[in-house]
Amino acid sequence: MTVVVRSRSLRCEKRRHRSSASFDDRGDTLIEVLITLIVLSVSGLALLTAFTATITGSAQHRSLAANDVVLRTVAESAFSAIQQQQSPEYQPCATTATYSSANNYGAPSSYTVTIESVQYPVSGGGWTAAIPSDCATIASPQLITVQVRASNGTTDQTSFVVDGRQQVVATSGSLGIRSLTPSSLGQGALVQNLVLDGFGFVSGATVSFTDGSGGSGGVVVNSTQFTSSTSLAVNVTVPSDAVPGDYDVTVTDPGSGGATVSHPNLFFVNAAPSVSSSTPTSLPQGVQDQTVTIDGSGFINGALASFLNSGVTVVPGSTVYDGPNELTMSVSVTPTASTTGSGAVTVTNPDGSNGSGGNFTVTSGMTITSISSSSSSSQCEVSYNQSGTCVITGTGFDSGTTVVISANATSIEPVTVTSTSITFSVTGEGTTSGGTGNITVTNANGVLRTVADGFVNG
Repeated sequence: MTVVVRSRSLRCEKRRHRSSASFDDRGDTLIEVLITLIVLSVSGLALLTAFTATITGSAQHRSLAANDVVLRTVAESAFSAIQQQQSPEYQPCATTATYSSANNYGAPSSYTVTIESVQYPVSGGGWTAAIPSDCATIASPQLITVQVRASNGTTDQTSFVVDGRQQVVATSGSLGIRSLTPSSLGQGALVQNLVLDGFGFVSGATVSFTDGSGGSGGVVVNSTQFTSSTSLAVNVTVPSDAVPGDYDVTVTDPGSGGATVSHPNLFFVNAAPSVSSSTPTSLPQGVQDQTVTIDGSGFINGALASFLNSGVTVVPGSTVYDGPNELTMSVSVTPTASTTGSGAVTVTNPDGSNGSGGNFTVTSGMTITSISSSSSSSQCEVSYNQSGTCVITGTGFDSGTTVVISANATSIEPVTVTSTSITFSVTGEGTTSGGTGNITVTNANGVLRTVADGFVNG
């Protein structure tokens, strides 16, 4: 009996064990499924968050990039409107309210443009919103800050400098260079005074010139004189062997670590002109207002020529600049100009440089040695209301020679013209004897001679 009972008990325990094992297996599977779902949900949420952040970041990047493009467009438009156009908006004593941004300076309608500040240079460095007392007279430079705001609230801003004199300005902090007058000189111009215009200058400032190779190029600064915070007087020497071309101009404030600003290509050294020839190469004594052409190189508009020969002059105001290689002018030669030897022609440019060359000569002009007629050995004498023949002797007459008597005679008709004599007929006028007139003889080339009272009514 005892054995049977134990056997049942074991079977019961085994059943219970199997039943318990089966139940435990089913519970573990459900938990795993739940855990998996939770993990997948968390991962998906993280991916969605990352994706959303990526989209947001990309949108912000596009917005910033768009802002940058709009800002540059607005800055260029504002600079052009304030300074560069034919009727600039520049005002010498401007505030932020002066430059209206109602037109948004070219920005899209979804952007708002604001002039954030207008500042002026401070002597010694920096910028300030304080308007200088002399702003109306010196047209002070202005540092203008412009801001753009997008519809999404993002903003960006930039600054630019405008100048009331509408010149290119080189700036470094509050130190700037506007212009140099004159801006060019020629080789051999020697000592010249220049005026450097800018702002932020202080007493003791120095000026230097640098050519394309980084050296002085031969230009020597003799002195720099402080005139005002906007002007320096610079005395320079440009020797004949100075390097032609562009020069940078640099201003340095005094003391160690002083402010420095350099304006590129502000000064130019012109090559000295050269003269190769003149056409014609000679003119006779006494010629008036004859056209002469000078050929060479390096001529600048405003260049003038002069002749080494004494008595040869260029008619004032007659010189015409035909280009860098040619000048045309009217030249006169005195009757007593020397015919001995030849002389050079010198061309001087407005920048002070000059060059000489060519060989110009003066030839013997017309001479009148005597005037005679059948009634007189010293005058052309013809009775009034009568005709007669007169002879003029001398040198330098040509086939185009004409004779004019200023009074008391008409119908002057040369009969024969040689290089040494003129024979002509003339009719006297007047009602009584003794009336006189001047005789003027003119060659085809413009040479003339006048004999006072050379004609008389007999």
